[in-house]
Amino acid sequence: VWLPPAAGDTTVAAAGARGGPAPGAGESVAVGGLAVDVLQSGPPPQSRDGTEVNDSSTALRLIGGGLTVVALGDLEIDGQRRLERVLAPGSVDVVKAAHHGSAAQDPGLIRELAAPVAVVSVGAGNDYGHPSGEALALYGGAGAVVLRTDLCGDVVLTTADGGPALVRACPTSVAG
Repeated sequence: VWLPPAAGDTTVAAAGARGGPAPGAGESVAVGGLAVDVLQSGPPPQSRDGTEVNDSSTALRLIGGGLTVVALGDLEIDGQRRLERVLAPGSVDVVKAAHHGSAAQDPGLIRELAAPVAVVSVGAGNDYGHPSGEALALYGGAGAVVLRTDLCGDVVLTTADGGPALVRACPTSVAG
C-alpha cells in the first residue's frame, strides 16, 4: 500500500504494516506484467486543507495488457496542470478522472490526454454531487466515452481492434 505524502493517522492505521511511502515522481515500478510510472507524488500539504491534500495525490501511468491508463487521484486544477508537462499528447487510452469527476478539472489536460475512455470512480448517491456535469461535458467534449462506476459498477477493460474495450457491458452505452 503506497501512502500519500503526509498521510493522516487514520490512513496510516488502516494500511498497517503493509503501508509505505509512494515512490517519487519519475520513478517506475514493475508489478507483474504492469509498468507503473509515478507522474506525481506530493508535495506534502502544509495544512489539512482539502485542496492542498488533494493536490498531493499520487498520480500514475499504468501500462499493461495493451493499454495505457493515467490515474489522476484526487488532483485539483493546479496538480493537474503540473501533469501537462510530463504527458505526451494522445498517449493515453484510458484516464481515471480526477477527484471523482468533481468540477475541478483542467480542460487543457483533458484535451492533451485525448483519451478515448474516461472512467469516473464515484459512489452512487454521494453527498458531494460527483460527478459534476461540467466534468462529464469536458471529457465527452474531448471525445471520450465516459464510464461511471455509480452507473456501470466495476469497469473492466481490455483491448480489441487496437483500443480499449469493455469486458462487461455497462447498462448505459455512454454513462455521463
